[in-house]
Amino acid sequence: MKPENYPTNKNQTVVIFGPAGSGKTTFGKKLSQKYNLPLLSLDEIVWQKKYTVKYNLVISKQLLTKFLQQNPTGWIIEGAEPALLKLAIPRADQTIWLQHNFFTLVRRLTKRYFQNRKRKEETLSALLKLYIGVILYRTKRGLYPLHSYLAGRDKLIS
Repeated sequence: MKPENYPTNKNQTVVIFGPAGSGKTTFGKKLSQKYNLPLLSLDEIVWQKKYTVKYNLVISKQLLTKFLQQNPTGWIIEGAEPALLKLAIPRADQTIWLQHNFFTLVRRLTKRYFQNRKRKEETLSALLKLYIGVILYRTKRGLYPLHSYLAGRDKLIS
C-alpha cells in the first residue's frame, strides 16, 4: 500500500487500524511524512512496557483526547486498541483497515522481533502474545469482529 494512493491534505484526519504486523506504523509514518501531518501511534499511549504492561485505559483516553485537541484540523492515528479506535474513528475523515493473510503477519512479526531483539526492545513472551493475537484475530475472541464493525462492514455481535 502506498501513500500516494490516498489523496489527503493538511486538513485530513486519518485512522489506520488492523492486526499486529499489518503495517500500520510503517504506513502511518509514510503518510505523516508525505503530508506533514502529526502521527499518533496508539501503542505509545497504550503500552507502558511494550506488549507486556498497559497504561490505565483512562490515562490512554486522556492522552488521545489531548492529541486530538492539540491537532484539531489534521492528524493520523494508527493502532489496534478497540477502546481508543472507538473514540478516534468517528472524528476521522478517512479510515484505512489494513489486512493481510496469516502467514504474512507471522513473517512480519518474526522479522520485527529479531530486529528489535538486537536493541533489547522486545521479548520472546511479547512475540508469543502477538502471535496469539494474530491466531485469534479472525475469531470471536479476536479483534476482527470489532474492526469490521468499526469499518462499518458488520453489526457488532458480542
